Amino acid sequence: MDGLRQLILVLLGSLAIGVLWYLPAHFDMYFLIVIPAIAGMLVGALINLSDAKATAPALMLVGFAIIGTLVATATFWGVQYVMYQNATIDYIQSEYPEATREDIIAFIDEAHMDLYGTTGFMAFLADSAEMGFTIQRRSSSTADVQGTTAYLYWGLEILVALGVAISTVLKRKKPVSNLSVPDAEFMEKLKNS
Repeated sequence: MDGLRQLILVLLGSLAIGVLWYLPAHFDMYFLIVIPAIAGMLVGALINLSDAKATAPALMLVGFAIIGTLVATATFWGVQYVMYQNATIDYIQSEYPEATREDIIAFIDEAHMDLYGTTGFMAFLADSAEMGFTIQRRSSSTADVQGTTAYLYWGLEILVALGVAISTVLKRKKPVSNLSVPDAEFMEKLKNS
């Protein structure tokens, strides 16, 4: 498969992987670090599948791993943003049924500008970091992750996904057709022993 077709396959597949990355979070079954590692592994496996004959240079495949991971990550966060925005709009609309969707979006943007100095996706990130999340271990202890620590954790997730994707690509196996075939003399000796 030529490079452009591989890239298109990686882009489309990474969109799907990003949505799959979101699903555990949607159902409150998100395993910290594990889910991004699985997403990275899927990106790497997709790239290896797109290069079944193992003919593409490793550097190109690493580039595809970087692009694929970034697309999957952007899709994951994009889906979260859309779900956040829709949930916020639905909540406000349930409290104020006479408000139109456009009025609510304008109100949300105004509130975000007052609170965070920005609107849209960046305000969503700021709000998510401010709200934070809780890491719960098997024991009863928990850890709250908020603010800068949340941003650092999200960066770590991206690095884990990227590292696993690149590692998966670089550990690809050569196809059987590229293995050397023993010569006839060796086979004869093997038969006679």
